[in-house]
Amino acid sequence: MNVMYIFLILSFVLSLLISLYALPKVIHWVNDRNLVDNPNERSAHKIPTPTMGGIGPFAALVLPMLALIIEDLRSILLVAAFAITFVTGVLDDMHDLSPMKKMAGQFIAALLLAIAGFRVTSLYGLWGVEELPLMLQYVLTIILVIGITNAFNLIDGVDGLTGGVVLINSLIFGIIFILLKDWFFVLLSFGMVGAYLGFLVYNFHPAKIFMGDSGSLVAGFLMVMMGLRLLPYGLMDEPVALNGDQMTLLVVGLLFMPVFDFIRVVVQRLREGKHPMKADKNHAHHLLLNEGLNHKKTSIVLYCAHILLVIVSLLINVFPFYWALALLFVVAYLFLEVFDVRRYQKVKKELNSYHEEVEVKKTDNYLLWKDLF
Repeated sequence: MNVMYIFLILSFVLSLLISLYALPKVIHWVNDRNLVDNPNERSAHKIPTPTMGGIGPFAALVLPMLALIIEDLRSILLVAAFAITFVTGVLDDMHDLSPMKKMAGQFIAALLLAIAGFRVTSLYGLWGVEELPLMLQYVLTIILVIGITNAFNLIDGVDGLTGGVVLINSLIFGIIFILLKDWFFVLLSFGMVGAYLGFLVYNFHPAKIFMGDSGSLVAGFLMVMMGLRLLPYGLMDEPVALNGDQMTLLVVGLLFMPVFDFIRVVVQRLREGKHPMKADKNHAHHLLLNEGLNHKKTSIVLYCAHILLVIVSLLINVFPFYWALALLFVVAYLFLEVFDVRRYQKVKKELNSYHEEVEVKKTDNYLLWKDLF
């Protein structure tokens, strides 16, 4: 057996064990300090639940992250960005940071990632643009890192959803990095598989602990970091043959579901004249919960939707990049529109029933007065 495969197994097992060991300690520590997520009008949970569960995966990923440092100086910047994202999330969980302070931490992490060479360098023919000037590479990368990180943060609304999506992506990233023989990122990917598998033991419905921003921000950051690592690659050898554009489309597919949900919700808020950042209950998981699905079924349906989008991104890579991107939007929109239409029909049915009940009462009252007089 190749020695790197032994290290792969060790990375997975150690991360899994550390995650499983750390999370009960975190739950106890959080409960002692009353750092719980209390239910409110937007919450999908009904009882106070410990938060800051992101400490478990972070602790599990410290070793594979530190292993990256021996690769080169750029990796030190990468690990620093990872740590800054985590600290920002922890401070937000404990002290409810202002949006500006929270954004400042994410900006520094995104900038370090871009300096380390994890950048978007091309638009692949979109709007006729290929290679980007260096300054635009930095600007676009920082915007994408912050945006995608927060998109993963926003889907963390039901038990097991964000952790499960990250687990699925980590496994896919790991397989791709094996094909690329990018061994440091193979170790990190399978370390993430172990870390988030251990987390899901305590976060899948009924959740004993939530990710909190310490977990969801790190999860989103890791996903966009792995995606940026893949962008320069093209797999031209068997058993996989993907050129640069097709690899980019696969990365888009892996990150697409939370990003699309974020864009859809913002557009809907703007159409209704609301502030685009005003919290509401129109995310994909809310639509499914409104259909009567519980947390477990909602997460499983969205896992399947996510895997479907990844498969679609592979099947449509024969089209030009921008046409394929448009098709992904159409598929995602149709999937969620089914539940939006069903919710509209449900509300309409309830309103009709209410109006019928009112009419019956009016008729009964009329007959009563007629009998009296």
